[in-house]
Amino acid sequence: MDLEQVLFGLDSFVNDCENDKESFQSVYKDSYIRLLDQLAVLLRNPETRDDELIKLNLFKFVECGTYLVSNLENSSDFRELSLELIRVLANAIADNNINRQVLAKNTNFIKSLGENLKNNFDDDELNERILILLKNLIIDSPDLAKIVSALITENLLIYLGYESHFIANDLFNDLIEFNNYEPSIKTINLFLNKFKNFAESKIEDEDEFTEGLENLSNIIDQLTQDLRLKINNEILEKSLQKSLFEILSILEPLEFVNKLKIQRKIYASIGNISSNLTCHNYRDLPLTLLKESNNGYIVSASMLIIGNSITSAKERTELIDSNNNLTKLILSKYNNLVDPVQFQGILHILKNLISYDTINELFTDDSFKNLELLIEATIRNSKYYTNFTNLLIKFLKKFIVLLNKNQVFQVLDSDIMKFISSTDINDDYNLIILLMINKVIVYDSKYDIKLLLSRGFKLNDNVTIDYLFELTKTLGVVLQHTPDLIFSVFDEETVTLLRSIKSIKDESIGSKAVKNNAQYISGTIINISKDYKIDTELLKTCKEFF
Repeated sequence: MDLEQVLFGLDSFVNDCENDKESFQSVYKDSYIRLLDQLAVLLRNPETRDDELIKLNLFKFVECGTYLVSNLENSSDFRELSLELIRVLANAIADNNINRQVLAKNTNFIKSLGENLKNNFDDDELNERILILLKNLIIDSPDLAKIVSALITENLLIYLGYESHFIANDLFNDLIEFNNYEPSIKTINLFLNKFKNFAESKIEDEDEFTEGLENLSNIIDQLTQDLRLKINNEILEKSLQKSLFEILSILEPLEFVNKLKIQRKIYASIGNISSNLTCHNYRDLPLTLLKESNNGYIVSASMLIIGNSITSAKERTELIDSNNNLTKLILSKYNNLVDPVQFQGILHILKNLISYDTINELFTDDSFKNLELLIEATIRNSKYYTNFTNLLIKFLKKFIVLLNKNQVFQVLDSDIMKFISSTDINDDYNLIILLMINKVIVYDSKYDIKLLLSRGFKLNDNVTIDYLFELTKTLGVVLQHTPDLIFSVFDEETVTLLRSIKSIKDESIGSKAVKNNAQYISGTIINISKDYKIDTELLKTCKEFF
């Protein structure tokens, strides 16, 4: 039969649904099922889906679907007909945006599908077809996904609480971004258990296995970063920690495509929980894992939690006092960090752990060597992985500020400053250079800082007023201690800098402070000009400030 004949044969079916018929005679029901089956087969063809007859009749079939699915309890006939009708609709909207829009307009039908998932969760055959229909409706259609999410997400979650269906997980993964659910630890635990069970299953189809883990890891990541999530419970928080670490352990020996991506999602989920404002960051398990594990994700995630647990100087002291050689242990784990994203954990905990009282622990032989390796690796990788760049810069700034005299020169004797100077020109790294220059000049004004100061003078096109303030402040200190360095090596750079500042039109507080510093530099140069041979262009530029 051709399309027109099939649709003609189904006219009475549509009329029966429109008239709220409570049952169908067997002969008619069987005929309708055969015709719906034929229509579903015809709709596999894209040309059939585009046929004007389908566009004219599709809304009627959607109305029939609403009636049948909403009244399944009335008759077994309704279930049999629903199975075929949903198959028809799923095929009709496959890769066809016009037909999808027609179906999506009937929100009652979509709601009825969600209600069936909730109320008849054990009807595997019907629910699978419903899930396929919903997936076909939203695929590559974010606007429709948003509509569907508002209508079915809560019921889909209830269904997922009873059933572990691949397509259901996939569908929820597509809908989760719209936040049409109540965030809870119960929901997170649901998907953590699904992930563990799925990861430990023996699915031979590698594509299905990988896609399943990708969906579940993304769901867990999204759920854990939901700012509406409230934890506030020690037992539940520790349970989340344990489950997430268990998943990282389960993943470690497995080999499959996109394993790295999935490990990163689970690692990120631990960070999401740890950074939640209602999370206490209990550190018993993380400390144990830090000592015992060699899994880089577990080690780094443990460091994240421990680092976040330090919220005061008192807590830092208690942590160090109760864990001898903690800093040494942390740096000894550097070699376990094989994925650049894992640097987040070690940078974070070191930043929160170091103080004037603890920085000495970084300078024992083994620890300092690992620190040097860490700084080199993080700087090198920060060009490609920007997610830990801010942590790296914050750590380096704090590290330089805390250095005493002996530590300053131990750093200078290493390659650390060379690594920092090798970075792309930007204000943050330049500021770290300036911090070191100020330290060196105070401790030994005769130390050769030409390379450091040369880097400090290198400005990018988007240099900030804040950096200009720090640079001019540092130049003032250099002029006090080693003025001949400016006059013999950096006279041209100083002229360029002063002229740039002179041309600033902005009258903000920051700009005025920079101009005041430039005026101080200019006045100092003029005052000592009789004692030094100063470039005439530099002297002329300085006089322009008065």
